[in-house]
Amino acid sequence: MAKVKRNDPCVCGSGKKYKKCCSGRQAAASTTIRDEKDFQQFLPRVVAFSKPYEEELQERIWNDVSELRVLKKDDQQAFVQSLSLWSLFNVDAVDGRTIVQAFIDEHKHEYSEAFQTFLAQWERIRPGIYKAELIAGNTMTIVEQFDRAEIRIEMTGAAKQLSEGDMVIGYLYPTLSGYALGSDVMIIPEDFHHLFFREWKMFWLYCSEKGRLSDRELLTRSYPAALHILGGLLTGLVQGIEDDYVKGPYHDVFHQMMEETNDEPIPYAVTLLASRVWSEFVKANEPRITKPAVFSAALEYYIRQETHVEALKLSQKKVADKYGVSPGTVSAKYKLLKEVSAVAQ
Repeated sequence: MAKVKRNDPCVCGSGKKYKKCCSGRQAAASTTIRDEKDFQQFLPRVVAFSKPYEEELQERIWNDVSELRVLKKDDQQAFVQSLSLWSLFNVDAVDGRTIVQAFIDEHKHEYSEAFQTFLAQWERIRPGIYKAELIAGNTMTIVEQFDRAEIRIEMTGAAKQLSEGDMVIGYLYPTLSGYALGSDVMIIPEDFHHLFFREWKMFWLYCSEKGRLSDRELLTRSYPAALHILGGLLTGLVQGIEDDYVKGPYHDVFHQMMEETNDEPIPYAVTLLASRVWSEFVKANEPRITKPAVFSAALEYYIRQETHVEALKLSQKKVADKYGVSPGTVSAKYKLLKEVSAVAQ
């Protein structure tokens, strides 16, 4: 059974202490035969419930899925599975509710009172990044890397595949006896831990609404971006990003481009490619920046050209108008970026 200290951050990611959040809900969970059966059928029923919304859910993750083709087949399948679960658990698809929330709202009356209390944990399920800190006997202590919640779980399922020091990204599922890592979790290789959090920090700086969102909140909202960072590590893309060269006006260029594209469904994998190309370009040319918008526009046009999502492509004129620069200038700077893009890819 999973053990969480009462004063630890709650594993659901709410930001509250465990004793003031899910502690009572977990304790209330029954292990009657009926509830065990209901628990085994819960996720299959949620998946069946999602069928009428399947097109909308697929559309929500399609842009991100389209950029996974550079991964090995097995990795692609694992990433798509994880994105699909995120679309069920954390994407508002039914009148401002997630699929799992809508299912519980409509069907909770079919369950026992104890099971209804238990399901409250599923309504707030969120992805996390977990590190295996200690293995003792048949239990493992894991720590969520953003909230620092410490949880002891049994060595079953996915946990049996981990060693001390391993780090995974994915979901920790509420069970009738505690919590369990899902089979969907993916290992972040130890050699990549530093690079993963370096790139995550950059993403947070650009996309956390000036710090309004915590790391865990941003991970929940933008889970595909975290997977793209991991994918970029597996393909070697992220390793080529040299942030040390992107300072001062060079940082301003990239920052402006991110500001202009933040609210658009551009897969973060393409943004990572642009980051690498920009750092390579700055390193090689040390361009003089008199008007950041010029290169910002060229970077956005580069992203629009490189994405596999046709609906996201824009003409040079539309991008130029967006930044208040001329199409000819965008074209010229874009050609310069393309000269280094072959190396970046």
